[in-house]
Amino acid sequence: MLVVAPITFVTMIVVSALQIDSNKEIHPGGSSITRTADYQGTSLLIVEASNDADVRCDATFNGDKIESRSGDDSLAAGFASDPDNDAQHAFVYNLNSHGTLKVKCEPIDDKDATITSIGILPNLSFGPIIAAFVVPTIIGFTGLGLLIWGIVWTVKRGRDNRQALINNSYYR
Repeated sequence: MLVVAPITFVTMIVVSALQIDSNKEIHPGGSSITRTADYQGTSLLIVEASNDADVRCDATFNGDKIESRSGDDSLAAGFASDPDNDAQHAFVYNLNSHGTLKVKCEPIDDKDATITSIGILPNLSFGPIIAAFVVPTIIGFTGLGLLIWGIVWTVKRGRDNRQALINNSYYR
């Protein structure tokens, strides 16, 4: 319990991180990306711009215009603001089929700024990370239950053995 649960937790976190990293695609120096694949769920687009410029990205999936689901009204319609004054901007798209994703990005407030890279993390899922917490918890509680059962069984067995010694004693 004290060894298996932490090892399981660390292993599952590392495997899910490596899986996310292996699916990542980065295209340096371009302002557009075209990717054909099977999309199942949430895809994250990360755009880096020079001069800390804000970025606007227009995206189409199988020829239909799609909007970013960045979760904030100020980020609607494919715009990403820059709250921390860094050069990275994130766009979230929910895609659930096979198709071609085309994204073209451009700086919106600085004419001298350029797009330095575009990266995409397709098919993000928190399932493996949630499983990394649930499975070791189940292992831990199972181990704790077995530990309690073992202590109770050992005490009962010791009591029975002591009673047997007393009942079968020569000096009784």
